[in-house]
Amino acid sequence: MTSEPRLNSSNSAIEKRLLKVGRVVKPHGVKGALLFSVENNFEIKQGQKIYFNRSEVLTGPFEIKSIRRHKNLLLSELEGISDMNTAEKYRGFAIGIRVKALPENFFWTEDLVGCEIYRVSGEKIGVVEEVMKTGANDVLVCGEFMVPVVKSIIESIDISNRKIVIKNIPGLFE
Repeated sequence: MTSEPRLNSSNSAIEKRLLKVGRVVKPHGVKGALLFSVENNFEIKQGQKIYFNRSEVLTGPFEIKSIRRHKNLLLSELEGISDMNTAEKYRGFAIGIRVKALPENFFWTEDLVGCEIYRVSGEKIGVVEEVMKTGANDVLVCGEFMVPVVKSIIESIDISNRKIVIKNIPGLFE
């Protein structure tokens, strides 16, 4: 693997899956512009549709009327948001985009649940029961074992074959 695997949670009530790519930092100006922070160098473009999500609240789509760099953030005007009070409601919301296919080394969290975990040697460890969010990295829960989702441990993830291969690391399962 060339880079860290990245997991993305999605709200199961959403018909279309969303990839969370950033968050709304704050409103900017009286006309409802918003300042965004965007993760992992994702590109958000004029004309693109985005969604806002926090807890169980999903809003959108909002079409981007204009977008440009402003210091280390993106400054954007969106269809349907035309005043500061409306813009303020979205402060702190995650920004999601619809994707047909995830970028390489990105996986939907719920797609990992049910995958079988094997060591490189071929020994089956078990089945992923859940994915815990820990802050630093996600952790696959497999019975009494926990496997951090980091490239120093994960050899490969094959969603289509429901198989995760981990490196033989002494002490990880003893």
